[in-house]
Amino acid sequence: MRCHKAIKGFDNDTKQQIALLYDPDQMDVRHDTVASEAVLRFDGKFRIDLDIDARTDVIGFSKPPLEVAVTTAKGAVRMIGVHVKSKAPHGATSPEEVMRLAIANRRKQLAQAIWLRAHVDGHLAAGDPLIVMCDFNDGPGSDEYGKLFGRSSLEIVLGCDLPQAQQLFDPHAARAAKPDCGNTNQRAILYPRGKALSVSAIGLHHG
Repeated sequence: MRCHKAIKGFDNDTKQQIALLYDPDQMDVRHDTVASEAVLRFDGKFRIDLDIDARTDVIGFSKPPLEVAVTTAKGAVRMIGVHVKSKAPHGATSPEEVMRLAIANRRKQLAQAIWLRAHVDGHLAAGDPLIVMCDFNDGPGSDEYGKLFGRSSLEIVLGCDLPQAQQLFDPHAARAAKPDCGNTNQRAILYPRGKALSVSAIGLHHG
């Protein structure tokens, strides 16, 4: 097996870990999360008013995204592996509770997507070649609750409402964004348009 070395990111309290399995003969990889006053590290806490009640909510990742710097003979690339929060209303025992938890979980999921998009914007502004590997647990038209919020987490990270130069691209995601497509591929590998890269690596979600 060519890919025989793994790297993981921040530790967490779950039984799951995001890792990258890669070929060390083809690339050097290091965990490297970029942070600034405007962009928080993925092991931090993101503060946002989720429900428009004039109070700040604190959001974190149960499995912080893995951000790595990759160097190959063909050049360098940034990679981010992400597992966004599930919308499933686990533990709900009544229709009312199902609705409440589903809406609350979607709000948290969208906040995580906004946080991730801030990292994407930083890399694009710096001119970094970038690949985002994601399990969004979401997509355009994936459920009725999506109509309450206008955009899915996938569309936020893609930057669908931004100029084309700031958008990420994936053929599966582009197809899913069509109104008549319905629930399609919610796992994606995203990169800036015209900057597709070929690397010997596999994004893994263990657990």
